[in-house]
Amino acid sequence: MIATIVSALFPPFALIFSGYLFSRVHNNPANIETVLANFSFKVAVPALLFISSWEASLPESIEWSFYGAFYGPLLFVFLITLLLGRLGLWGKVLKGPACASLAMQASYSNITIIGIPVVLHLLGNGALVPLMLIIVVYDIVLFLMGTVVAELDNANRRSLLMVLSSLLLSLVKRPVTAALIAGLGLNLFDVTLPGPLGDSIHLLGQAGIPTALLVLGMKSLGMGSIDAKWRLVLVMGLKLILFPLLVGYMAFSVFDLPYLQAATLVVAASMPIGISALIFSASYGVMEREASAVIVMSNLCFLGTFGFVVLFLELIH
Repeated sequence: MIATIVSALFPPFALIFSGYLFSRVHNNPANIETVLANFSFKVAVPALLFISSWEASLPESIEWSFYGAFYGPLLFVFLITLLLGRLGLWGKVLKGPACASLAMQASYSNITIIGIPVVLHLLGNGALVPLMLIIVVYDIVLFLMGTVVAELDNANRRSLLMVLSSLLLSLVKRPVTAALIAGLGLNLFDVTLPGPLGDSIHLLGQAGIPTALLVLGMKSLGMGSIDAKWRLVLVMGLKLILFPLLVGYMAFSVFDLPYLQAATLVVAASMPIGISALIFSASYGVMEREASAVIVMSNLCFLGTFGFVVLFLELIH
């Protein structure tokens, strides 16, 4: 199992380290980081999300107990993080995009790059179906939740119609959420794209994760300047400990799901923080260094916390 986790972590960490080294040795990395970040977060990653939501095999019917066991705890952790931000318990009162960024960090699992190989090795090929049921709507749910929270603070003293129109405009004008909505719309209406256009977007999307990981490594150069490092520890505690614990309780005790489904949800919830937390922060230009740091640190801490998840699943099975 350790070998599987290390093999899953090695490729993304190699790119992160490459970006870090590049920033260390290059004379003026800031300009290059800005250009690469703009390309990744505004072009390549949206293309990837568009293709993913367009080609996703959406479930024909909603299994409320299955989704409730995962998204119920996710919503709870998301809201708890927001509440702590509102009360100033993160060191200062956080609002809007900054608060939404922390909530994304505390609830966004790296289900694809790390999760898929780990789940398949631990639970077998049968776990791929329930995992994909989570993956196909994961980005849509998290990015929409984050965007709603980020934009609501700008809605003070305005009519409901103005608030809704402002929120809709924000969803449409931001490349990440616009790509998700567009891809989902084409998916729901079974629209196909001309071959060359679809192939071009596919090719562009393939650059999304590698460039985002390089940017993550570049931004990690500024970890030492982050204030309130204890905040990173609390975010990791919410993500790596509280989130999987709640999912395990809901899946096994409250909804009594079949073992394979419940175990898949627990493993998915226990994954380290995903790169999309940084993508969201970058889309609003807030807490980018902090998001980069907590993503790297959570992936390292995951090597220790995941052992307890494996032990729990073996005991309950």
